[in-house]
Amino acid sequence: METNKVLSAVCYLGVLFMPLIVPIVIFFVVDDDFVKKQAKSSIWSQLIPVLFFPLLIVEMIFYIPEQGDFPGLFLLTFFAFICVSLIVLIWNIVKGIKLLIK
Repeated sequence: METNKVLSAVCYLGVLFMPLIVPIVIFFVVDDDFVKKQAKSSIWSQLIPVLFFPLLIVEMIFYIPEQGDFPGLFLLTFFAFICVSLIVLIWNIVKGIKLLIK
């Protein structure tokens, strides 16, 4: 198996143990263009769930619950964050396995 394919797969599979750190390190350490392209792609895919954090924090700060008030927007955003995170996790695992099999 080629080292470049293994490193590219590790970029995607790094989401299981060290998201964002593994592909960033591989991006700066490896000189191969194919690996750099895959590392950049995995970094962007692993950044997608991070975009929900500012929205969740703003909603938590400015949401002052009154009696009987239901936090619908916060729960909807949190549910969307969970769904997007699971989709990104599955997508990264599938992409990493595809690179290993090719």
